[in-house]
Amino acid sequence: MIKTYGLNGADLDVEEDMSLAGIERVIDALRTDFGDGFRDKIDWYNAQFYCGWGTLDSTAGYDKIIERRAFPANKVVTSSITHPDLCQGYVDIETTLKNTVQALIGRYSDFGGVAGWEYFTSNPGGTAKPWEWAKLISSYQKR
Repeated sequence: MIKTYGLNGADLDVEEDMSLAGIERVIDALRTDFGDGFRDKIDWYNAQFYCGWGTLDSTAGYDKIIERRAFPANKVVTSSITHPDLCQGYVDIETTLKNTVQALIGRYSDFGGVAGWEYFTSNPGGTAKPWEWAKLISSYQKR
């Protein structure tokens, strides 16, 4: 589909229960279609640490991705849930998430950054001031 329609990218978003072996088969199929340099063409890997896919209460999940050499740190964006009512895995932005992000920056000079889901209801500002989440996360990533 990418070649047929001339797309410049795709979002491989696994949100259902799927084995690592299944994900590896999808990636292997993409590598077969696009060649051995396929991994180098990936701009970033958005690692979801919420809703049953882990938590950012520590650096352990991110560290595991880097240790396996799946992607370099500059291509791994860590994703956090922004409000506790959305699903499991929420960690407080002003304490736990701040500590985890700062530890990742200290450990990986080329740390890929942080994304949040879902913006419209992000703590600490909630629906009235969701931008406060982005402002805090940005401040934690200053080097």
